[in-house]
Amino acid sequence: MDVWNDVFFTGHGFWTTLENVLLGPFIAFISFVCSIGNVPMAAALWHGGISFGGVISFIFADLIALPLVLIYRKYYGTKLALKLFLTFWAVMSVAGLIVEGIFFGFDAIPTTRPHDVVHTTFEWNYTTFLNIAFLVVFAALYWLYRNRERLGGGQGYALDPVCGMQVRTGDAPATRRHHGHAYSFCSDHCAERFDGEPNRFVRSTPTESPH
Repeated sequence: MDVWNDVFFTGHGFWTTLENVLLGPFIAFISFVCSIGNVPMAAALWHGGISFGGVISFIFADLIALPLVLIYRKYYGTKLALKLFLTFWAVMSVAGLIVEGIFFGFDAIPTTRPHDVVHTTFEWNYTTFLNIAFLVVFAALYWLYRNRERLGGGQGYALDPVCGMQVRTGDAPATRRHHGHAYSFCSDHCAERFDGEPNRFVRSTPTESPH
C-alpha cells in the first residue's frame, strides 16, 4: 500500500485534490479492481492519505478497469474504446471533485483515517450466514441449469457459438446454416467471425435444432 499511496500528493490543498481525483481512476485502471472489490482498496488508500475526492473518483472508476477496456475495444473498436475511456476518466474525475466540494460544504468529510480496513479473521456474523444461504441458492440454480432441457427450459433460445451469449432465435440479429444446422448470433460481428472459421466455433451439439 505504501507504493500506491506514494503516487498521491498530500498537503497541497486544492492541488492535492485535483491530482488525486485525476490519479484515482488511473489506479483503478491498472489495479484490475471493479465492482465491490474496489471498496477495501479505497479504504486502504484513504488510510494512506489520499483525498476524499480521490477516493470517490477511484470508486467510480470500476468502468475503466483494464479488462473492461479490452472488452470495449473488442466490441466497439480501438478508436471508440479510447474515446469511451477518456470520457469516463474525465467524468469520474470531475464527479470526485464535485462530491468532495459538496461534502466540504456540509463539513461532512471524515477526519479520521482508520487503520483497520477489513477483518482478517473468520467470524460467525450475518455475512457468513448470507454466504451459506446464497451458496444453497447457487447450488439450486446450477442444478436447474444442468437439467434445463429435461425440464423444458431454453425453448426459443440459442447460444451464440462465437461469444456464448444467449440469443432469442425469433429475433436474432444474424443467423447462419452450417452442415444442416442453424446457428443464431448476437451481432453481425459474431456472424462474420463464424463465416471466416466456422469449424472453429461449431460444437458437437448445435445451438439450435435443424428444424
